[in-house]
Formats: sequence, C-alpha cells, structure tokens
Amino acid sequence: MKNRIKLLVLLLILSFSIFPNVYSEEEHHNADNKLELNDGKRWLANSETTSSISNMIVLMDGFEAKEDPKAYKELSKKIQSEFDFIIKSCSMTGKAHDQLHNYIIPLISLIEELGSPNLKTCKAGFNNLKKHLGKYEKYFE
Repeated sequence: MKNRIKLLVLLLILSFSIFPNVYSEEEHHNADNKLELNDGKRWLANSETTSSISNMIVLMDGFEAKEDPKAYKELSKKIQSEFDFIIKSCSMTGKAHDQLHNYIIPLISLIEELGSPNLKTCKAGFNNLKKHLGKYEKYFE
C-alpha cells in the first residue's frame, strides 16, 4: 500500500510539471498551500471527480462494522479505488486543477489511516476522512 501511495504522490508531482500552468509561479505556490474558493465561488470539477467523491461518501455512510479493523481495510480498498479513478480521470486544468489537488492530497494519508491494522487508527481515519469528504461541496461543484 505504501508503494502505491508513493506512486500516486509521484504522479501528482509529475502532473504539475507535465501540464504547466498559465499563471505565475507565486500564484502556483499560493494554490499549493491552501484550499480556497474561486473568488468566493466553488470551482467547477469534472463529473468523474464529483461522482467518485459521492461514491466515497456513500461507502462511508453505509459502513457499519465499526469494531473490525479488517472491515476498515476493505472499506479503504474501495475508497482507494475511487481515489485512483479520480487520478486516472483528471481532465481539469489551471487553478481549478491545483485546488482539486489541494483537496485530494490529504486523502492519501486518510485512506492509509482507514486501512490500518490498529482499530483506534482506523476509527480516527474514518472520522477524519468523513469530515474531509464533507468539505468537497464547499469548494467544488
């Protein structure tokens, strides 16, 4: 799993270098540091991303085996599959793309926490992931 996460981080980094931005380097650094709105409005996300985030929320809402680390591991695999689809289907560009990356990068560690063999870590990961997924609609449409 750690190799998979390292690969995803590498792909994210490469995507920034392969697809250059049309705005200044200073703006790029500001976008990398903080998730923000588009002049007070939500960013337009591609439908695949919105669908996968919705699927993640449905998976989280339907999860009932809250005392079984193996069940959390299975949930993390399903969530990871949706995350992988977001990466594979990324067609966004510019600042909206950068803001999406600011949103999805924290998902990497949250999914890892969710799949931990330690029940306490799983539960914390679950709560943190659920909270983070809830932020999507604030920043993206």
